Formats: sequence, C-alpha cells, structure tokens
Amino acid sequence: MTWGSFGLSHTRGIHDAAGQSAKRDGLICNPALSRWLGLKACWLLPSILFCNSMIRSFHSQKLLGVPSSPLHNFHCTPQSTVSGKAYTFENPIILSFFVHPQRFPSIFPLIPSNCLPDSGNITIGCLAQGFKPDPVSFSWRKSNQIIDANLSEDFPSLAQPDGTFTTSSQVIVPVTDWNKYSHFYCTAVHYNHNETIQVIRPSKFMHLLCSIQSCSLSRPAVYILPPAAEEQELKETVTLTCLVKNFCPSDIFLQWLHNGQLVNATEYYISEPIPQSGSNSQFFLYSMLTVNEQQWSSGDTFTCMVGHEALPFNTTQKTVDKKTGGPSSPPSVYILPPPTEELALKETATLTCLANNFYPNEVLVQWLQNNQPVSRSKYITSKPTQESEKQNSYYVYSKLTISEQDWSNNDQFTCVVGHEALPLYTTQKTIDKTMGKPAVINVSLQFSDTLTTCY
Repeated sequence: MTWGSFGLSHTRGIHDAAGQSAKRDGLICNPALSRWLGLKACWLLPSILFCNSMIRSFHSQKLLGVPSSPLHNFHCTPQSTVSGKAYTFENPIILSFFVHPQRFPSIFPLIPSNCLPDSGNITIGCLAQGFKPDPVSFSWRKSNQIIDANLSEDFPSLAQPDGTFTTSSQVIVPVTDWNKYSHFYCTAVHYNHNETIQVIRPSKFMHLLCSIQSCSLSRPAVYILPPAAEEQELKETVTLTCLVKNFCPSDIFLQWLHNGQLVNATEYYISEPIPQSGSNSQFFLYSMLTVNEQQWSSGDTFTCMVGHEALPFNTTQKTVDKKTGGPSSPPSVYILPPPTEELALKETATLTCLANNFYPNEVLVQWLQNNQPVSRSKYITSKPTQESEKQNSYYVYSKLTISEQDWSNNDQFTCVVGHEALPLYTTQKTIDKTMGKPAVINVSLQFSDTLTTCY
C-alpha cells in the first residue's frame, strides 16, 4: 500500500452574530476551529472578520497519510468562539478527493568520458526515473560541502507510458577534482522521501583506454538475450546476458533491474570495455545476470539499463521476460526427406525439421547423425515465428545439409526438439533412406554443451 502526504483546506464564511458586541467591547475574536472527525493535529489559521458584512472567513488544513485507493471522504465540522460563546455548524463540510499512488524514484549516476583535459570544468549528472507524481528536486555536494545551486541545472520531467516520470540533473565541477577521484553526491527529493547516489570517476583502467582511442561519439547498441532452452529445463538458475556494442568513448554505465527495482551489483558480472575487432575506436562489453529459474518462469521482468554520453538523455534500456500469455503447448514435430531433384544431382541432400503449434516460444533444435551430435555449421535453424491468426502458437524449422553419399549409405538422421511443455522435455524424429515415413520416438535426452538454443 502506498501512502501520500498532502494538505486539505476549506474556506467558509460565517455570520458573526456577536460582531457588534465584539467591536463595542474592544475584544478580539478567537480563531475559528475546524475539527476533522477521527483525525488529529490540524493547522489552525486565524479567522478574518469583514466588518462591513459581518462575515467571518476561516480555513483549516490537515496533513494526512492516506492509502492510495479510490475515492475518500473526510468530514470537517467548523466551530467558532465569540466573546466566550461557542458556535457550531449543524452540517459538517464533506471533502471528497482521489489519492494517486506514490512511487519513489530510482537514481543513477551520469558520468563524462574519461578522456578529459587537465584543466577547466566538466559536467556530471544523475538520472531519476520511475517516480510519480511529479516533481523531483535535486541537490549536489562534494563530500560534505554543498555545491552552489547556480552551478547545477535540473531538467523538466518527461512522462513515460506507464504513468511514471523521468528527469535528470547536472552540475559543473572542476576537472581537477574529478581527476583526483573526489566524491560527489546527488540527492533526489521526492515529497517526504530522498535518496542519494555517489557520482565518482570510474577505475583507472578506463582512463588508460584514452591513450589508445580517438573517436567521435558513437551510440551504443544494446541487446538482451534470454536464457538458453536447455538451461531453463535442466537447471535451478538461468543466466541473462546484456550485450552492449559499437560505442565510443569507452566510458559507460550498466545496471540491472528486476521488476523495476535495482539489482545488487554483487549478483551480476560486467566485463571491461573491449576494443571491437575491425574497428580502431569502438568498444563492446557484456554483463551476465544469474536469476532463479522460478523467477524467470513466473514472468518477472529483467531490464538492462545502459548510460553513455552519446545516448539521448544519456541512457537507454532493454527489457526481457518470459512471455506468459497463455498455457504451455508442446510442439508437433515433422521431418522431411531430401527433394528428389536434389538427390538426382548426387552432390548434397537437405533434410528439413519442422516444429509447430508450441508455446511459449523458447525451443531447442539439435541434429544427430547415427546418434552423434552434428556440427552446428551443417544446419540452419530459423527464429521462432508466431503462426498467423494464432496468438499463442509458434513454429520453427531447421535445415540440415549432408552429403548425398551419407544419405545413400542409409545413415540415420535425428531431429531433437526440446520444449518445456513436452512430457520429458524433449522429443525426436528419425529418418533414413529406407524409411517410407519417419519414426516417432519420445526420449529423455542428456544435452551436451554443444546444444544451442535458437532465438
């Protein structure tokens, strides 16, 4: 349950029947009181007497902690004491309002390239995202010293499709302090909540890369890869991989989120930026996050967030989850012999394996020749594709190219398909030259390290 703090106020005019007496006696009327039923500690503001009309205006405010659920009603009963006599309104004022849930921001550091001059100033920043309602305010300090607000700039918030907001702040600091690894801190304040993050220069290894790189800004491309099918079926944990490539300079930030919440940095590995082969200036890196298989299977979302100065707003992110749109459905598997026209050339023979009508779309395809794994270089497997007019149904096909002599020698070729909805997680079909139709066999298969998931 989310709680929000806010003020309620109401202003109402009352006829002051004792106004003339109060004026004649030279008395000052007591402030009007508003009693919030069932609540305590109102703010009571002095009433204002309009002498010409004998109308008194007053108001009261109350800071409330209110659950973020639908419409709420509160009752305010005004009372007034004039010349020692109390007046109470017969009908209380009913205030109705909607409460919007609060979500506190997650904040991340934004750092410049390490290839910096030896003097002058640089700009560092921090990003706040995933909060509502707007706004968030920022403050900066170096160690315990507050940085002048005139040196910082807060940017307008941007509304996101999920109803939350994203904003950022930047501050100008001396490059000499940055090069000395001084500790800078950004504090984001969101209503009665604040969070602080450290913004500090990265490791000296990153600085050494400046001596070997000279580049114009190059925006990173981010890819997030789901777990391999065999890992999901045979292990208690699965590994997600975030690949970031084509970026320059080498300074970059990476952070994982699980269902929108920051993941502890001890739970994942990030490689150092690695120069890309064939490029004199661009880099790539990868990060691997190990999660519980049940978290993945239940549909939890995992996000790889990347920060780089070449990106719009300095950040981008990619999210992956296991599609949970319906019940699991096992694949139907078919294997097709080589076309007669191809065999007539006596050069190669192509076998085709089709698996369809399965859900979810994670699937494994592996070929065997005489019960031995076939090199992946000899076959091509398509990506799982959604079948037309079937929302929760996918198909995949794989083509194995062999020599015509292997086919003529009556070698057996087996297409093994792995999927979570199969009784033993796998099924296979075998074909050879003598078979009029492929044989169907359900087996329990121990996967070797050579098995590879197709995506």
